[in-house]
Amino acid sequence: MKRVAQVYKAPPRHWVGNGFYVSTMFTYKEVHKNGDPFLLIDYIGPHHFKASADCLGVGPHPHRGLEAASIVYQGQVEHSDSQGTRNLVAPGGVQWMTAGSGVLHQELLSKKFCQKGGVLEMVQLWLNLPKVYKMTPPKYQAISAEQIPTVTIGKSQVRIIAGDLERVVGPVKTFSPISVWDLNLKDSLHLPTPEDHNVLIFVRDGLVALEMWRAGPAQLITFQKGGEGVHFQALRPSSVLVLTGLPLSDPIVGCGPFVMNSKEEIEQAQADLKAGKFGTLRAGHGE
Repeated sequence: MKRVAQVYKAPPRHWVGNGFYVSTMFTYKEVHKNGDPFLLIDYIGPHHFKASADCLGVGPHPHRGLEAASIVYQGQVEHSDSQGTRNLVAPGGVQWMTAGSGVLHQELLSKKFCQKGGVLEMVQLWLNLPKVYKMTPPKYQAISAEQIPTVTIGKSQVRIIAGDLERVVGPVKTFSPISVWDLNLKDSLHLPTPEDHNVLIFVRDGLVALEMWRAGPAQLITFQKGGEGVHFQALRPSSVLVLTGLPLSDPIVGCGPFVMNSKEEIEQAQADLKAGKFGTLRAGHGE
């Protein structure tokens, strides 16, 4: 079995733009958490917004060399990018953006959500791209809740967003072997995870036990290297996100929204952005 390394409480929250109240649970600089190929885990909310005529969220900004994914649990988010993509992500839905060679995008709370107000809750992930795919063309995968298959194990349900479980395959296409499983945990559960995968488990709500450890709301569980499979018990009904991935073990050089393999590649990304090679994107809601 994989052995727990540590359980981490959520750090203080901070605002990203004026629409996302974020606890950053993990970044690629925290190598002791064994997160490779995952680069970042942001937990957003739950936060209640009053009805507003303002445009809330994060305006146009660039990315290169990574994938950015969002899992929406409450609220509604509008994505747009310089590739011409526009998409509304509703509760239970997932967006999976491959920035690759470079893209401008913005994430706004939908106009309808802003006008009515409500609770926003979501998790955003950054994933590293293998060195050979760093400059792959940008693409966007829009996954509705209805497209995500569910596996029932005992009394628990597992949504398979990426990877596979019990021969059920998730809809997201990835560039390296990973799994993203969204759990509604009600009893004990054993999940098979390859020995060569790193594992991160984020508890959104509830209380779970692993070995002698316990983890509650907005806590991250990290694991030591090696071992196969994770076994845990719901001490009360729990919502849990499980991430597993084969480490890329590539050099990581990051600067803000760019994550590449060398300082020179970061400098080239900055030059390309300045030269307009990421395209253009008008700020604000689409009509």
